[in-house]
Amino acid sequence: MVSKKTQIKYCVSDALLLASIERAGEKNGVSIIGIIAIGDYINHSIFTEKELEEGLWRLTEGGWIVEAGERFKVSKKFKDQKIQYISPTGRHSVRKLCPQVRRLLEVDLSCKKGSPSGNLKYPNFTSEKFIKAVKKYQSEF
Repeated sequence: MVSKKTQIKYCVSDALLLASIERAGEKNGVSIIGIIAIGDYINHSIFTEKELEEGLWRLTEGGWIVEAGERFKVSKKFKDQKIQYISPTGRHSVRKLCPQVRRLLEVDLSCKKGSPSGNLKYPNFTSEKFIKAVKKYQSEF
């Protein structure tokens, strides 16, 4: 975890990544393929390798997500925020979720892609795993 003195700067893509993991809502966490699928559903684009790797690093270090094997889920810290994103029709609304997550993370809106904090590397994340996950997602969906 990052020391209290170090402030993590989050990008817009980090908010989308956190929203994707939250929307998966899986008790045992969501795989990289699942994150890619939900992110594509929400934003109509696939995370870049850098967005995914650095976002996983920042969100884990910030305590917003936890890793369970090679799966990810939102942390107690995130759940404790009790974000409400129900539409007037009673359905979960991604349109309501994403802006709330951006505010929660205090996203640096000037950071569209990449890292405001340098070249971050998430442990055990490789280009090969990313490419394999994207190809599998594209072939299945």
